[in-house]
Amino acid sequence: MNPNWALFCAVLPLLVSCSGPDKCTLNESNFRVSSVLESLQCYNDYQSKVDCQWREELSNEKNMTLELWNWNPYVKRESPRRTTRCEPLDGPPGPHDDVKNLTLMRCRFNTSLFAIAINHTFFFKTLTATSCFSSHRSLNLSQQLRVRPPVDLSVNISEKGDRLIQWSSPYPASSRLSHNLTYQLNYRIEGKDSWKSETLNETHLELWNEHLDLPVHQPGCWYEARVRAKVVTRGLWSEWSPLVTWKTPEAKDQTPSMQCVLDGEEKVTCSWEVMKEKAQFITYRVECQHEHQNTIAKRCCVHKEVTRINRHNEALLRYSCSLTSSYLEHLKLELIPELNAKSFNASQNIIPNPPGVVRVKKSLDGWNWIVEWEKPTSVPVFNPHLSHEVRYWNPLNKKNPHLKNVAQGMTSLLIEGASLEPAQRYKVQVRALLPKGGLTYTGGPSEWTEPQEWDSGSAWSRETLLYVGLCVLAALLCIALFFGINTGR
Repeated sequence: MNPNWALFCAVLPLLVSCSGPDKCTLNESNFRVSSVLESLQCYNDYQSKVDCQWREELSNEKNMTLELWNWNPYVKRESPRRTTRCEPLDGPPGPHDDVKNLTLMRCRFNTSLFAIAINHTFFFKTLTATSCFSSHRSLNLSQQLRVRPPVDLSVNISEKGDRLIQWSSPYPASSRLSHNLTYQLNYRIEGKDSWKSETLNETHLELWNEHLDLPVHQPGCWYEARVRAKVVTRGLWSEWSPLVTWKTPEAKDQTPSMQCVLDGEEKVTCSWEVMKEKAQFITYRVECQHEHQNTIAKRCCVHKEVTRINRHNEALLRYSCSLTSSYLEHLKLELIPELNAKSFNASQNIIPNPPGVVRVKKSLDGWNWIVEWEKPTSVPVFNPHLSHEVRYWNPLNKKNPHLKNVAQGMTSLLIEGASLEPAQRYKVQVRALLPKGGLTYTGGPSEWTEPQEWDSGSAWSRETLLYVGLCVLAALLCIALFFGINTGR
C-alpha cells in the first residue's frame, strides 16, 4: 500500500472524532477581513518543512507583534511554540516589497505530516491574545437575565403640591412579568456626585420636602431622576431608563450658587449662572475675606467672562472669573447682588410742561390770523430758555402740517391769511422747546396742546376785493361820463 495512503487512513479517525465543546474552531469563510491573511502564502517540500511568508505593516512592530501558528490536526489545536521559527526574510526583495509601510516576514514549520488529504492550516496570534482553551463560563440564565428598562418616566405636581415621579412597566399589563417586578429609583440635584436611591414595588413615588434627606424643594434647582427594574426573586437589574429632569421655582431674590475649580496651587476659577432675562436687571460681584484675619471683605475676581449657554431650553448666562491667593483654603467667597442701573442728569433731561390755553383771532387789518398761548406752568428758572413750535393744518388736506418756530420769550404767531385755503376749517397746536445741547438746561419738547379750530374766512382775498372794487369804480366813472355827455347836448 502506498505509505501516504496508510498515513491518511491512520489520521482520518482522529480528524472525524476529535471534537468537543472545549475545543477551538477556525474560521476560513472570508479572509478579506485581514490584509495579513490575504498576503499569507505557504509552500512545503512534501518531506519535512513548510515555509510561509506574509506582508506586515511596519507599525505592528510597535503596536501589535504577530506570530504565525500551525493548526495540529491530531489534537485539534495549535502546534507547540517550539516548532515555530519566524524571522524577517533575508535575500532579494519580493515583487511587492516596494509597497510603502510594508515589510515581508517569513516562518518555517518542521513537520512530517504529509498526505494527499492533509491540509496545513495557519492562523495569527498577537502577544496579548489569550488561548481559546481557557475555561469557558456557563451562563445560568435565571441569574444573569435582565428585564427591559421601565418606560414613560415623568414628573408631575401631585395634589399636595409635591413632585410625583411615575413610570410604567416595560411589559403589557396582562403579562405576569409586570406583576413580578421591583424597581429602583435614583434622583439627585443635577450635577451632584451621589444619587439618592429608593427601592419599591409601585410604579410611582411622591417626593416631599426633606424626603430621604434631600431637599427636593430647594428653590431654583434642576433635579434629575432615573429608574430601573428586575424580577423580584432573581436576575440582574435592567439598564437605567432615560433621565427625566425638572426645576423647582426660583425663590424671590435668590442668589445663584457659585462653583469653584482649583486651577493650580494658588489659582482658582469660580463660575455662576443667571437666567438671561434676569441678568438684564441684576448682576453679581464676588467679595473675598480671609477667615483667620480681621479684615473687611473686598471685591475680588473682578475680570469676568460671560458665556451664553442653553440648558433644558432655558437661556442662561454663565459668569466666570479667576483669583490668585497664597491662602486659598482660608478664603471666604460671597456673591453680592447688584441692581443694574442708569443715571440721568436732571438739568440735561427736561421735558417742559405744554403751553397753557391757545387762542386764535383775526388781526386788526382783518386779513391775517394771530395764534396766542399762555406760558407753560414750568419752573421759572428755565422759562427764559423756552422757545415754542406751532403747527397748523387743514384736516381735509393730506399735506404735512405747517411748522413754525417761535423765538424765546414770544407767545404768539401771525399766520398770513393768504397762506390759507379760503373757507376751510383749520387746526393749530403749540408745544414748548428747550435748546438741544444747551449748556445749562436741555431736553426734549413738551407734549402738544389740545388742537384749536378756526375758519379761514371768505374766499374773497384782499387782492380780489381791491380788483373788484377798482372794476366797480371804473364802471361807475364810465356811466357818469356817459350821462354827462348826453345831458350837455
